[in-house]
Amino acid sequence: AKGLKCWHCGGRHKEFECPQKRNTQNVMHPEELCEDADVARVLDHCSVVVGLHPDQATGDLVDFALERGKPFAVVPCCTFKETFTRRRLRSGDRVETYDALVTWIREKDAAIQIAKLDHPGRNIVLYKTV
Repeated sequence: AKGLKCWHCGGRHKEFECPQKRNTQNVMHPEELCEDADVARVLDHCSVVVGLHPDQATGDLVDFALERGKPFAVVPCCTFKETFTRRRLRSGDRVETYDALVTWIREKDAAIQIAKLDHPGRNIVLYKTV
């Protein structure tokens, strides 16, 4: 949409250059948000939270959206089981697999829905509308 602003919080991921880094129109990069108040203002006024393979930020992204009552969509990827050793399913099992990660996210709120995107690789999208 024309005039739509998004906040892109990264530049490199693994071995490829993020295409958003080259697109300066309608993208706010973190260096433009130097003060905590600026970041809070952007986040408080966002209309939707989207995470495409957000890596370690997956849980925080979903929690933020749920806490603030914002609609969200997230395409989780890696589990990071060595980093997040305290993540547990309701059953008490550790979150160690991709399927367990999807279940863990869905267990956060009964209204979280699931869909499959039409592309190869990690293509499960979890989302909630408000």
